[in-house]
Amino acid sequence: MKKLLFSLPALAMLASASMMSTAAHAQLAFVQISPVTDQSTIVCSNFVKEADGTWKAVAPVPFSLGIILKIIPPARAIKSGGYIYNNVDLWTQLNYQCGAAGVVIAKY
Repeated sequence: MKKLLFSLPALAMLASASMMSTAAHAQLAFVQISPVTDQSTIVCSNFVKEADGTWKAVAPVPFSLGIILKIIPPARAIKSGGYIYNNVDLWTQLNYQCGAAGVVIAKY
């Protein structure tokens, strides 16, 4: 199945078009709008937050974010906007799911 990525203005134009096909409607369901997702298989113990606010993978264990499966953790520092998977920012997801305020248990 093909995946579509849209900017928010382009998505709004497509959604408001009256001549959209059923197939286009089905594919729009796969577009992630939020910078984080509850559909994550990240294991927080595989990442550590550095003093400068970046994250580092300490174990090369693959994980999933939404519909993107088997993501290999990057070897470099994870910064804001550095790694985007279907509009989910890995840095923001790690802060959301594994940040100091508490660990969010994601849905598998």
